[in-house]
Amino acid sequence: MTDLIQRTHSTDADGPIGAGLRLMEQTMQMHVDPDTHGALGMGQKTETEGVQALRHWPDRVLLVSSSLPCPVKGVEISHGQSVLFLHGPGALRFLADYSSADLFAKPVSEAGTLRSRIGRFDLLFWWDDPQNVHIAVSRSYAQSFVDHLRLLASRRSSPVATDRPEDGHFQEQRDQRQSGTDPMPVT
Repeated sequence: MTDLIQRTHSTDADGPIGAGLRLMEQTMQMHVDPDTHGALGMGQKTETEGVQALRHWPDRVLLVSSSLPCPVKGVEISHGQSVLFLHGPGALRFLADYSSADLFAKPVSEAGTLRSRIGRFDLLFWWDDPQNVHIAVSRSYAQSFVDHLRLLASRRSSPVATDRPEDGHFQEQRDQRQSGTDPMPVT
């Protein structure tokens, strides 16, 4: 008799993070299948019977399912990955603003999946609509990534971050320079 290992969440992601976005960790089964890579083009995604196939490597396909147990064969890698779910208006735009790749490039937006980076974090994104984005991140640094997203979201929703060039102090200095009454002129 084998004991089932209870999977626990690797992050404290469960709710609002700011900027109108919610972040949750999902329990999903992830498998790598080296045999199905010929049927799917690089950077492509497909879904069959609740299993999403994502191909971002030349020799393998990542199979993701929320069904337990996963109805596919392959090497199970869920223990090394965390799947986060970012939901809210502008979720994809938020990630695109910080991603090292263009999430709105025509081939990427048509495929609905991309491997990229935000900061130092290697990530895999997939989505069916821009308000609901799944993010696969290495389990070992998932909590650090969640903290990083919270920081980025708090900066975005902060009035200081969005209004900085036009806040009173800077506007006053600009007006003084333009009128020639700047107490400390640049020479």
